[in-house]
Amino acid sequence: MTRYKRAKNYLSRKYFDVTTVKPRYWGATDFKLASRVGKRLSTRLSIAGASISVYQAIDNPTEGNIVDATFSVIGVVPGYGTLIGGIYFGADLITLGITGQGISEHIDNYMWMSSPIGIGYVPFTERPRK
Repeated sequence: MTRYKRAKNYLSRKYFDVTTVKPRYWGATDFKLASRVGKRLSTRLSIAGASISVYQAIDNPTEGNIVDATFSVIGVVPGYGTLIGGIYFGADLITLGITGQGISEHIDNYMWMSSPIGIGYVPFTERPRK
């Protein structure tokens, strides 16, 4: 819808008509449609990523690939699964940025022993290369 508005040119002090275009209204139905499309797209991309991770774990069954595949499959589950997968993805990016290796590479490259205080495992030496 085109509207006309009177505007003043301050140099010549004359008035002239200016056409303005009314912006499109983005209502609740448009937001609902965009939300639905975004949800479908994110679910499909999650499934594609999980299937690639599972294929890598089957093709090369190292501990790190199995952990990546596990968290990818957990991330596809809506709700808490998405939250857990997102936390793992963020932690993996932070670990990669700080140490230059992802979580799965740390799992693959180091030998692990139980912690001296009995909680969890700690790396004690680098795994020998084959």
